[in-house]
Amino acid sequence: MKKKIFGIVGVVVIMILALVVWNNKSGIYTKYITFKMQNSPMEKCEFHISDTSDFMHDNRFFIAHGGGAINGLTYTNSREALEKSLKNGYKFIEIDLMKSIEGVIFGAHDYKHFDKITGVENPILKELESKNGGKISENDERLAPKISDVKRRKIHKIYTPLDINDINEIFARHPHAYLVSDKLNDFSAMKTQIKFMDRVLVEVFGLQNYYAAKKAGIKYPMLSTGDFNLALNLKIPMVAAHTSAIKNAPKEAENYIKAGGCIMVFSSNEEKFIGENLGKRASMFYTDFWDLKSGKCEGKSCKTY
Repeated sequence: MKKKIFGIVGVVVIMILALVVWNNKSGIYTKYITFKMQNSPMEKCEFHISDTSDFMHDNRFFIAHGGGAINGLTYTNSREALEKSLKNGYKFIEIDLMKSIEGVIFGAHDYKHFDKITGVENPILKELESKNGGKISENDERLAPKISDVKRRKIHKIYTPLDINDINEIFARHPHAYLVSDKLNDFSAMKTQIKFMDRVLVEVFGLQNYYAAKKAGIKYPMLSTGDFNLALNLKIPMVAAHTSAIKNAPKEAENYIKAGGCIMVFSSNEEKFIGENLGKRASMFYTDFWDLKSGKCEGKSCKTY
């Protein structure tokens, strides 16, 4: 009888331990990789340029935000905006990436915004809002359109949405250009669908996602954080940070860059602010209206935000 009781207790203990490990396996991996990185030298970020003397015309210092503005419109993530930025000399171009119902990657700031700028009322959104007191995340995958629907739409009635085939085709024609991705942290989908992952800077959200990106073989993960001391202590060589972060912690930003890190800062079209911070507290700036040919802001919002 005792053997039977001990046997049952043993099975229960094993089941509990297995459940704990299963629930925390990502946390265990995070702790392991954090310890490993803390005890390894920081890899020097290859994108930081110290000489900023002619930054106004230098495409190494700017990231075209959301594909770059087109006719005063921002966040279009459109084919026309991407092509315009490349024609104007941009080397680094950010596209916000989302997934369709089928899991196909396409360019959009978020599902709600994509519906808005393409003039579509999503019946699923109304239904979900009625059930959840009007609170539905703009990134909720239940709002995702079919990829055929994406391709039929027009942005602001005239611009063309980008799907992954468009993105691959355009970047294949521009082998020196880099895609800077935002929103999407499905690394498996990215590695499967994007054909030039050696030229993709991936903004990742949270340490767990950062280590998952490293584990998945993402070449250039950027942790989204304004905690430069954390990035320095963990030997993370590249971060994406808001302009407020380098305003609030200028010394920490400087120390991180001096140690070999890169800070990609969003967003500014303001020459004075860009010039004061580039090379010291920022490696690149996301921008909507900076014109590389004229070397100045060419838009309605020449400010930092």
